[in-house]
Amino acid sequence: MINAPKIRLKESFEITVLICYLLENLGPLTEKLLLEITTLDDMVGVFDLSEALGIIESKGLATVSESLYSVTDEGRLLVKEFSVEIPLSIREKTLAEGKKILKYLELRKSIDWSISKKENGYKFSINFKNEIDGSTLLDISLHAFSYENALEIENRFLKKPIDTVKNIMYLLISGD
Repeated sequence: MINAPKIRLKESFEITVLICYLLENLGPLTEKLLLEITTLDDMVGVFDLSEALGIIESKGLATVSESLYSVTDEGRLLVKEFSVEIPLSIREKTLAEGKKILKYLELRKSIDWSISKKENGYKFSINFKNEIDGSTLLDISLHAFSYENALEIENRFLKKPIDTVKNIMYLLISGD
């Protein structure tokens, strides 16, 4: 199997366009999220990202409010004119990674889960929260004999977490 060479953006202008592209398509993002999205597979270097964020802010391509970068009309115009200069594979990959991260963060607002070591194995815990006030709606713990078993449970849960919640609630509330 031949591995395709990794493409890395090194020019500040390209990184600036990519960041504006992500902000336009994903909405406001923190510097930490931009770092997580763009450094996937070393597509952008950490220092290069910091430099580009400085340029974006100083040129008025994005505004920063409460640690969130938001694209401006000037940034949108830059994306419209120059996004084709960024390789499609990088645009697609960073956008997909951004959507995946945002979906995960949204899920974490209403469902919390963890794996913890216990005396005789591991515990996989799920806590379903009320999105309005954060109170606990349902708390479930499952015993796993090994860490690998706990990871399997977690992976199954993460494939369709909303369906899991609906099915559990239906079983408990329906009375059938």
